[in-house]
Amino acid sequence: MSPLDAPEVAEASPDAAAANIRPAATMPLSRVYVRAITMLGQERGLAIGLGFANAAIGLVQLAEPILFGFIVDALARGQSPWTAIGLWAVIGLFGILASVVVAVTADRFAHRQRLSAMSSAFERAITLPISYHAERGTGALIRTIVEGTSSLFATWLSFLREQCSAVVAIAFMVPVALWMEWRLALMLLALAAIYCIFNMMVIEKTSGGQSEVEAYHMQVSGRVGDTLTNVPIVQSYSRLHREAQDLKALMENLLQAQYPVLTWWGVLTVLTRATSTITMVAVFAVGTYLISIDQATVGEIVSFVGFAGLLIAKLDVLSGFITRVFMQAPTMRTFFELVDASSPILEKANAKPIRIARGEVRYEDVTFRYGDGPDGVFDLSFTVPAGSTTALVGPTGSGKTTTLALLQRLREPDHGRILIDGQPVDDVTLVSLREALAVVFQDAGLFNRSISENLRIGSPSATAAELRAAAQQAQALDFIEKKPGAFD
Repeated sequence: MSPLDAPEVAEASPDAAAANIRPAATMPLSRVYVRAITMLGQERGLAIGLGFANAAIGLVQLAEPILFGFIVDALARGQSPWTAIGLWAVIGLFGILASVVVAVTADRFAHRQRLSAMSSAFERAITLPISYHAERGTGALIRTIVEGTSSLFATWLSFLREQCSAVVAIAFMVPVALWMEWRLALMLLALAAIYCIFNMMVIEKTSGGQSEVEAYHMQVSGRVGDTLTNVPIVQSYSRLHREAQDLKALMENLLQAQYPVLTWWGVLTVLTRATSTITMVAVFAVGTYLISIDQATVGEIVSFVGFAGLLIAKLDVLSGFITRVFMQAPTMRTFFELVDASSPILEKANAKPIRIARGEVRYEDVTFRYGDGPDGVFDLSFTVPAGSTTALVGPTGSGKTTTLALLQRLREPDHGRILIDGQPVDDVTLVSLREALAVVFQDAGLFNRSISENLRIGSPSATAAELRAAAQQAQALDFIEKKPGAFD
């Protein structure tokens, strides 16, 4: 064996980490959005029902300024407005009730989907090989799962509660406005076009920057997770101040990447708000002129002012949604990468449970290399007879841990094979293989759970008597029973 077990995660300074920042994969924003929405297909019927309910709410909101204009014109002509007032009251009440139902149902739906997505990502993460976890780090993976599902939740909730009604209201507003007064309608169309242009411009200016921001977030989360999981080492080597300073340096880099992105989106808010104000003033001015030449009624102008206010509100909703999706897209991309990740360690379709008759272990020309580097184990061939004790002895990095990881199929050899009682380990099921192996780790890792739960990690069905017997053999029974609650 040659120098093998090179550390899988090496410490790096914040400056080095900054130099190695790599933005998340460039899945197009539209694809990120479509994939997020298609995840709602688990409850397709409810999602479609909420979509139609939102469409109805959008139509109700569009009807209100039209009815308002009819009422104003009726009053100006000395006609009775009560029919229009009654219709407005009925439609308004329906809109209020529908909005409440949609809001509550959408909230519950989105929460269920979030927990389902979190569960799926968690199950995927714990099945991936240790090389995947070593490359990314615990803190970064936790952020991927938590922040990824939070971003999905925000996207789903906005889609279910706001987007459908906004799109429907705008879609129906255009032909109605053109029918009522095409000159004022063109002004509203110009406003919508300007919103679209400004949003596209800012997205183009900030797309690379936001991906870089997410990469820095992953660095920060990875650093926090790495430090917290190694607190004994940090405290033993008096690295408290150094670790805090390194984290602050990473956060400074994060802010330097974030500020330009925030500035551009702030500029977008100013530009769209200014455009909205100018459009509203222009609608009043042109409307006043049309009234003066008897080409429009006061009620029509009132309706158009209502249209303008509604359009601005809906465009603000859609613009805000685009902003959120854009900001959260790198996080969702990373989440999708996790759930799409596949393990190189797979069971064969015909894999069977391992059968242990004696317990002989044999390595035949086994080689494993870490990436393209020089580290690994090479041409291992040896036999461990059943019932014997064999020690692998060597300096740090000589491949002892790697050799045992290959036996457990935590890593896969590049070539060669490992057999237990003549059965290649890649021909048997992973569960049966790992249940047949007992491992005492170099570090006594404990879950933040009761003693009995920790003892049952290796044998979930162990009885209380078996737990006591195991603790006694490990010479731990006395101090366990002296603790408050003992095994619990």
